[in-house]
Amino acid sequence: FSVNYLFIMHIPQLAKDTPLFNNITFVFSLLVIAIIPCFLIFAKAFLDYIIAVASINLMANHILDKGKLTDVEIHKDVMKPRLGGYFALLIILSLAYLILSIPLFWILLIPVCILWSLSIQAYVLEDDISPFKAIQRSYLFVRYNFFKTTLLLILLQILCYIFMPNVFNWLFDKMNLPMLMSNPIDLYVNLLPINEFNNLISQIPWLKLQLVGHQISIWIITTTITCAVYGFMLPIRTIACCELYRDLRGKNITKDDTELKKIVKRATDK
Repeated sequence: FSVNYLFIMHIPQLAKDTPLFNNITFVFSLLVIAIIPCFLIFAKAFLDYIIAVASINLMANHILDKGKLTDVEIHKDVMKPRLGGYFALLIILSLAYLILSIPLFWILLIPVCILWSLSIQAYVLEDDISPFKAIQRSYLFVRYNFFKTTLLLILLQILCYIFMPNVFNWLFDKMNLPMLMSNPIDLYVNLLPINEFNNLISQIPWLKLQLVGHQISIWIITTTITCAVYGFMLPIRTIACCELYRDLRGKNITKDDTELKKIVKRATDK
């Protein structure tokens, strides 16, 4: 990002010396090329984050069993042979939620999200289970404990996605940090054809919107802070869902799937 920042700082001089740098397509192409190393670093960090989601479930399970955490790295190693199925599960869940986000299926979105909310815990904490079996197990467990699961998810939603992000954004505003941090981003935003966007928007009578470059920069900073808080709240969300899964498993399951089906059938008949 420093490379891009220095590049943008010198664009006016480069444009004077070389007419090619007056071409916005050419300038943005160079920016994209320069940002590729940053993207690779981000991709590696995102991979580590995804593995951490699974590893924290294993760590929480270990602490709840043993009372302490003896080795952190071993939990990452346990997940490595199962990463293929784990990524398949994440893709299945993402595609399903993407489809359900279509307005036609909105009525199903919340119930399905709740019923499948423990799929990751099921896959991580159970040995030799497929992604589809993990989704099925989450559905069976939550189905008979729907309100308890819903209450926990609501509390986690309020704490991790509403309360804590707003607290951090309020603190940053009090310290005037978004205003200070937005200056480098203004250099990028000001390259955008904002006036052209506003002219297009003005042609839509019912859309009362005016884009301002500095406000876009502030929004980017605020969104970045919010996403960072989401990430750092991961352990709380994961541990809470892990403990819920263990509780529901203790009430509803043996390791034998055949026995599980019998339990569900008896409960359904009753």
